[in-house]
Amino acid sequence: MSKLLKNLFKVLMGILVIALGVQLILLIPSPQKALRTNDLRNDIKYTDTPTILIPGYGGSNYTYNKLITYYEKENFAQKTMTIHVTPTGKIHVSGTVKNKKNALIQLLFDWNLGKTYDNQVKWTIKTFKVLANQYGVHQLNVIGHSWGGTEFLHALGQSRWVQRNMRFNKVVLMGTPVNEGVTVHDSYQEAQKEHLSDAEYRKLFKEYQTLAPIQKIHFYNVMADYQNHTDTSVPNVQSEFLNNILNAKWSILNTKMFYGIKHSALHQDEKVLNYVAKLLYD
Repeated sequence: MSKLLKNLFKVLMGILVIALGVQLILLIPSPQKALRTNDLRNDIKYTDTPTILIPGYGGSNYTYNKLITYYEKENFAQKTMTIHVTPTGKIHVSGTVKNKKNALIQLLFDWNLGKTYDNQVKWTIKTFKVLANQYGVHQLNVIGHSWGGTEFLHALGQSRWVQRNMRFNKVVLMGTPVNEGVTVHDSYQEAQKEHLSDAEYRKLFKEYQTLAPIQKIHFYNVMADYQNHTDTSVPNVQSEFLNNILNAKWSILNTKMFYGIKHSALHQDEKVLNYVAKLLYD
């Protein structure tokens, strides 16, 4: 091997080691801090229903670190469980939600950079089954950021088991693209007239025509308009298509727009975090 090739090999190995190191750091769970039981808030309801945090594309511990830290600081909630899903779909759980008020469950996909979210949908369904069958969790709140929200919607639509065995009290979708076939240049009204080009949305729409959850679900569609009706990553119109798939027989929908913040700020900005806390715990 020539000296040039040896040097190139060393550089590539160095990059690989750094990349693996960064990935490992991003998969370290957020620290856990218990509720201060002697300092419970009067404006917060403390319940036995856990909240699962589903990250979007490329999501890591960073996605919800701020939310978890802030909620623990403000004594809104406590993170008590971490779920790791390996690239082969194996699920590893640490912690518990038993007898834990306002528990947060941090879901981490060890590989979250695929071209589609098909694997994450399957793993989310599997996660719900593990929570129900092994930990007795049959009722959840959900926070899904970006594709994390889309993955939840597909998991609910695709799995009759989930519909029949899991109760979802409140589902908070943050910057979630529901129909990616429309662009920032389309208004919601104009987009209704267009051919539905997004195959995933067509599939989702069909699934939701026969959806039959065992409990009415309260959905909160939280969006950000940074400039020109987009949060810089997801056009608002893509999220507004949530209106098209929900049915008033089994859902209630509230929509909230935050102005002047970007896509990632939906899980970082304290205005949003306070709003979501009130949704979940008021």
